[in-house]
Amino acid sequence: MKKRIVAVLCIGMISATMVMAGCSSNEQEKETTKKTETVKTTDTEEKTETVKSEEDKNNKSSENAASDNKSTEESEPSKAEEVSDKTAEESREVVTQNQASDIVGEWTVDWDMTNANNTNPVSTEFGSGISQGDNITFNADGTFSWYLGIGNGGKGTYAEDNGQISVSYTKDIDNSQKDMNMTISDGEIVMNIWGDDSYFVYWKRK
Repeated sequence: MKKRIVAVLCIGMISATMVMAGCSSNEQEKETTKKTETVKTTDTEEKTETVKSEEDKNNKSSENAASDNKSTEESEPSKAEEVSDKTAEESREVVTQNQASDIVGEWTVDWDMTNANNTNPVSTEFGSGISQGDNITFNADGTFSWYLGIGNGGKGTYAEDNGQISVSYTKDIDNSQKDMNMTISDGEIVMNIWGDDSYFVYWKRK
């Protein structure tokens, strides 16, 4: 009888031990699962924060780039305005200078002075073409036009400084470019028409 009781007690103790072991194992598994979930949650949060941080950096870079582009666009018109203002100022200076000049207006050939100051008379130098007329017009805006007989004349620009007149124009006859110098002497314009001091045409106001 005693042996049976002892055996039953042993079996009971073994069963209790197994139950306790099972409970302990379940608790450990739950703890391990909880720790794993915590680690996963932490990793996910860290990854989310990292992605958010990268997005913030990208957004900030985009904003900085947009700000730089805006600054560049705002500065470019300013440069264009400066160039425009400078050009306008230079144009005003030229116009003011020419307005102050006493050559603005229309001029015609002084035949007597031209014949007196050259070896050949005008009729010999220019032939019958002089019957087509002659004229120089200096405008206040720095432009001018002229013609003398046939094949001599054109349109262009001029600048006058202390009695010296420099002109650059396009010839009417062949559209070629030509430069020429004139001087003001005793109220008349003296044109070095061929550019080699071989013949001078005198012009007087109309």
